[in-house]
Amino acid sequence: MRVTANRIAALICLASGAGCTNETGPPVITADGVVQYVTSRTTQTVPCDGRWVDIASDRNEMTLTGSCRFVRVSGA
Repeated sequence: MRVTANRIAALICLASGAGCTNETGPPVITADGVVQYVTSRTTQTVPCDGRWVDIASDRNEMTLTGSCRFVRVSGA
């Protein structure tokens, strides 16, 4: 069953081309100074440096380092 699910996911990625990459982009800094990570399907190390951090994505492996003032995690 697992092999079938992986094949279906691969076919969906090939057909749609969306959401199948592991691109790591720079964080977005919002108007109120919150550092927001919006990439999906990535592995990243996030330096907090005393800032507010918002991780708004899905299927990530994030490692937070340093002191975080506030952390919000949202996504699927």
